[in-house]
Amino acid sequence: MAALIESLAVSGSRKSDGTANASGKVWVLSPGSTSKASTVAAFSDADGLIAVTQPQTLDAGGRAALYVKGAFSLLIEDSSGTTVRSAARAGNRNAAQ
Repeated sequence: MAALIESLAVSGSRKSDGTANASGKVWVLSPGSTSKASTVAAFSDADGLIAVTQPQTLDAGGRAALYVKGAFSLLIEDSSGTTVRSAARAGNRNAAQ
């Protein structure tokens, strides 16, 4: 079973000015990585059966419902490609704060 990245699904990504990161992009990476070349599997369902392509586009609220199996890091960019957050540490479903 895969775990939901809860904070990304519920609170969403925010830019430095506090606004939602609408139409931003998110990559799910190997633990400790910040390289887009080291993606790990992410899914659209809790059973971990429906893989998604990366990057995933965030909605108008900066949210995305992504599921992962195991540890991961995140790379989040705004719609112009500027890094908003790089969580380069091993994480669990709550790592995208």
